[in-house]
Amino acid sequence: MRPSWTCLDGEWEYAVGSAADECSWSTGRIDLPATIQVPFAPQSTLSGRGEDPDGCVWYRRALPEESLRRRHPDDRVILHFGAVDYEADVWINGAHMVHHRGGQVAFSVDATPALRCDGSDVVVVRALDPRFDTRIPRGKQAWAAEPHFIWYARTIGIWRSVWIERVPPLRVGDLVWEPDIAWGLRGSVHLSGWDPAVPTRVEITVTSDSVVLGHATYAAGSDTVDVAVAIDALRNPQARGSLLWSPERPTLLDVHVTVAGGVGEADEVDSYVGLRSADVSEGRFRLNGRPYFMRAVLSQGYWPGSHFTAPDLDALIREAQLAKDLGFNTVRVHQKVEDPRLLAAADRLGLLVWAEIGSAYAFSTGAVRDLVTEWMEAVVQQRSHPSVICWVPFNESWGVEDLARFPQQREFVRGLTALTRALDGSRPVVSNDGWEHVDSDIVGIHDYAADPGILQSRYGSHAGMLHTITGPGPQGRRIAATEAQEARLRDGSAPIVLSEFGGISLTSDGDTWGYSSAGGAEGLRDRLSRLFGVVNSLAPLAGYCYTQLTDTLQEANGLLWPDRTPKLPIEEIRAIVTGDLNQVTPTTTVLAVV
Repeated sequence: MRPSWTCLDGEWEYAVGSAADECSWSTGRIDLPATIQVPFAPQSTLSGRGEDPDGCVWYRRALPEESLRRRHPDDRVILHFGAVDYEADVWINGAHMVHHRGGQVAFSVDATPALRCDGSDVVVVRALDPRFDTRIPRGKQAWAAEPHFIWYARTIGIWRSVWIERVPPLRVGDLVWEPDIAWGLRGSVHLSGWDPAVPTRVEITVTSDSVVLGHATYAAGSDTVDVAVAIDALRNPQARGSLLWSPERPTLLDVHVTVAGGVGEADEVDSYVGLRSADVSEGRFRLNGRPYFMRAVLSQGYWPGSHFTAPDLDALIREAQLAKDLGFNTVRVHQKVEDPRLLAAADRLGLLVWAEIGSAYAFSTGAVRDLVTEWMEAVVQQRSHPSVICWVPFNESWGVEDLARFPQQREFVRGLTALTRALDGSRPVVSNDGWEHVDSDIVGIHDYAADPGILQSRYGSHAGMLHTITGPGPQGRRIAATEAQEARLRDGSAPIVLSEFGGISLTSDGDTWGYSSAGGAEGLRDRLSRLFGVVNSLAPLAGYCYTQLTDTLQEANGLLWPDRTPKLPIEEIRAIVTGDLNQVTPTTTVLAVV
């Protein structure tokens, strides 16, 4: 975080066009014929468009002159895009600045070389997203003309915030934090604009409530400085608990980084860290070295009116708070790289997160390249959040549908899982959530059996679990796709999580659906009570994930309506989820009309 930045959200000029319009529109000299509200995709109503363009959209706006004023003539102006789906090209004053592929991750542009800083600067963005291309990572966005079954409306163009930032020529480009709960803080500081001929100093200070816990200074010998800050207070195991991060006590420590050297002012940035460890041992997920049972809920991250983008920052914070209020300690972000501001809310509120990416659906060399590239960016951008405790590069064999038959697809899953560990070895990896696991640290199983007794028989004993994991699986797919993975399941060393279950709709009206229907509020209360009563008692499991947090378009099996009002009183749902049924008295349910 830096103090000097300007948000560029709001009204932009807009047009549906084609890539062939580049000569006339990329220069910024010709106004586009319509307007759109950024950061909302044109498919959403909050964008002011409410249309579903195919293939190509254009954006244009003037850059505010005051945001470009620099304190030193060598300062840089960086233009940031939270996400543009799927391919983005950016021009400033007619000069092409960057081409970026990947609709779920952030990217930045050093705008300085193209700026005039005279009040006439213009940025133009072109976004390409071919509707029917199933090779690109699109997640739950339908590749067909209309949303269907579990696939929803599409997104094209800018769908996260855009902002501009003034920075010194020598500055922090990226930070990575890797906590060591017995010693302190390790990490790396990547420097942009580093010159080996100029002596450069990097200082890191860790504080809590303005009390200094650790400090270190380094001389930069390259553009990436590996750092380590000892925190003496952690050396006493009996006293370190107050400094560790967990859902029950989400302690965050402030980190201040200063980079000095060369021309211009020193760069000073503020960050934070949660000291915690996340690993697996003897069939359990462990948080801070102790077994931790994950009570998770599936989050699709769609909002009525704003689609794939939260309507505002408060909505993101409320999303994390609602998951906690409902009794969950974990959220599985499904088929989406979530807004980093939601992860920040999870960091501060104390909510564990399974981090995933939208899948491709066709297997090809190009699909491998695109998913690997975008997943690497997603991991790098999210790895310092303490709330993120698990990586999920694949879901239900989407994009590798034939991995049971073709070694090439198995090797893709195995390779991307290994690459994830190489990028970040501090968290478990679920190679392919749902079934056909290849090299998973945690094995997720999807089971939508409506009868709690069936779940009891499948997961309530080691004998039942062994029959489930070595048979065809609840969805007709084997749980393990390799002998090595099945061996880890047989010997109990791999934690097993019921990572999708439930999916109960309130009613069934033909236009919406759930995996089963409760037939009304009383039925929903009874079904949830019996279902959670069983899954909370399944001793062999390391956790579970209920489908889902909110109704999402035609998939109406959420605990909340699309507008985030609950289908049962929140305190009742919380009591059911946590198993503390004595903490509330059932009350009359008020159903929202959406």
